[in-house]
Amino acid sequence: MGAVVAKVIKIAPHVTLDFRPSGTLDIPDMLDRAAIDLAIGSFSEQGERFSRQQLLRDEFVALLRKNHPAASTRELSIEAFAALPQLEISSVLHATDFIDKVLDRRKLKRRIALRAPFLSAVRILAASETVAVFPRRIAEELVRYRPLTMRPLWHSSPIIETAMIWPRRLDDQPAHRWLRNTIAAVASGLPVQ
Repeated sequence: MGAVVAKVIKIAPHVTLDFRPSGTLDIPDMLDRAAIDLAIGSFSEQGERFSRQQLLRDEFVALLRKNHPAASTRELSIEAFAALPQLEISSVLHATDFIDKVLDRRKLKRRIALRAPFLSAVRILAASETVAVFPRRIAEELVRYRPLTMRPLWHSSPIIETAMIWPRRLDDQPAHRWLRNTIAAVASGLPVQ
């Protein structure tokens, strides 16, 4: 979102942006009530009520502190991952149940040691033995600024699609179209995998 904010402020300094964490909100209801005009996240097809535009495609990785004992190897084995206490992000609903299915086939189970909102997850990871699963782009951003490292998962992850959705009534509204085009332009400038 930092790149979107920088672009919008540069082009239209009088526009007000209001970002809200989406994991605990009823996004379709808020869009229906015009409480918000646009949502960005991992939204599946929304049917007739909303328009949708895909922005990014990503995969999941494991994120842990840089000096974590499990970080000494380039790859985190399925057994090592299952043995680690897991931090589950409670404020963002990423479908990580694929991990449990893969572990189950190997007769392994992960232990969710704690659940915490995204904002406190980085500090928890940096100060504990926990591991968390994040989309790669988010993990790359966090690794840049914190003593964290990421490891690929032992199994290919499903692709996460980040999209924006909005009420169809706003399709042809010029200011809204400008905002969508700006967000799409910023997203297309990011490295695509």
